[in-house]
Amino acid sequence: MRTAWSVTLAILSLAGAVVAIAVVLRNAPKPAPKRRRGAMPSDPGIPKPPHGAPYRGPH
Repeated sequence: MRTAWSVTLAILSLAGAVVAIAVVLRNAPKPAPKRRRGAMPSDPGIPKPPHGAPYRGPH
């Protein structure tokens, strides 16, 4: 009976993992593009221009 219990537990854990992944994927918002042109000033990847001047950098 030990093998039957281990098989049952394995199937249940697999089903639980699949359900959890499905729920997370369903509830997850659309992934935003990693590097957008109109990124927020708080984004550390883009230097903030002083005094609201247009960012003059390599395009």
